Amino acid sequence: MSSLDLHQLVLRYPGGTAPALAGVDLSVASGELLAVIGPSGSGKSSLLRVAAGLTPLDAGRIVQDGVDVTGVPIERRAVTMLFQHPLLFDHLDVLDNVAFPLRAAGHRRRAARERAALHLARVGLSALARRRPDRLSGGQQQRVALARALAAARPVLLLDEPFSALDRETREQMHDLLADLRREDAPTVVLVTHDLDEAAGADRVAVLIDGVVVQVGTWQELRSRPATVGVARLLGGWTEVPGTVRDGVHHSTWGRVVIEPSCPITEGAAVLLCPTTHWRLTLAPTDAVLHAGPGLHLQGVMERLRIRDGRSLALVGADGTTVEVPLAAGESVPTGAAVALNAPLTRGWAVPTA
Repeated sequence: MSSLDLHQLVLRYPGGTAPALAGVDLSVASGELLAVIGPSGSGKSSLLRVAAGLTPLDAGRIVQDGVDVTGVPIERRAVTMLFQHPLLFDHLDVLDNVAFPLRAAGHRRRAARERAALHLARVGLSALARRRPDRLSGGQQQRVALARALAAARPVLLLDEPFSALDRETREQMHDLLADLRREDAPTVVLVTHDLDEAAGADRVAVLIDGVVVQVGTWQELRSRPATVGVARLLGGWTEVPGTVRDGVHHSTWGRVVIEPSCPITEGAAVLLCPTTHWRLTLAPTDAVLHAGPGLHLQGVMERLRIRDGRSLALVGADGTTVEVPLAAGESVPTGAAVALNAPLTRGWAVPTA
């Protein structure tokens, strides 16, 4: 096992208007799985490439297990990287693909193949040892790539969306396999992913936006307490309510809500984040319905229905924005209907205005 510490990483690409990485600080504990998420172009893959030594830094330090490896060539680092595409050698069969890093490290062919066979067995591909990569499915190819990474026996594993091109069932199988291998070998893993379900299985999650780490925490911490509007938008499931915080209360045209004391903003312009699941929709609104109880209240018009993950969402136009409201099974709202929206919040979470 080995820890990985990234200190103030700065990376600029020629012709770029802004740095790809702008002072990134991250620490990954020995044996930890850290997921890195963020919008496309936020610098996630660049982060892995500099951590692996594939791309030189403009500034910053990379420390592995207490040793500064910033200027160390990639072949001398105790790191293995898996990419979205397996990058197998077409002229070698499966067994020799897995044996390649062992041969490169100086092992004799027979010994390298014997060890490679053990790692193929771990990923369930012993029967395909003599098959060429072009005769494998996408999931099988990624299993071979993972076996090759394991054969290299390096304590840090960097994964750049290696399962994103696979179907859901195969992805789940790869997740199960990775979990098994972590229990057996306890590698330190940094996983870049767009799949929020994949990120949810990590020990911690780092959110990277525009080359800056804006929040690091457990999945539960990020889902319940996003630090910025950007994090909330990335994770989804929130309605943004612009307003102002005064004396511990968020004031908006939709209502007044007491905010949590631990909010990242305690005074001034702020966005209240209302969980989508808190909204309640009522047809043919009356004044009594529009202003019933504490929380947020507004009137809107049903614009359209959206299906997401098998659930029906009503998209309601209200006060210049669109609010998503989950509907109960079988519930129907006609397009163009006037509706009342109520979110009975007793306390809320507010963040600085984006």
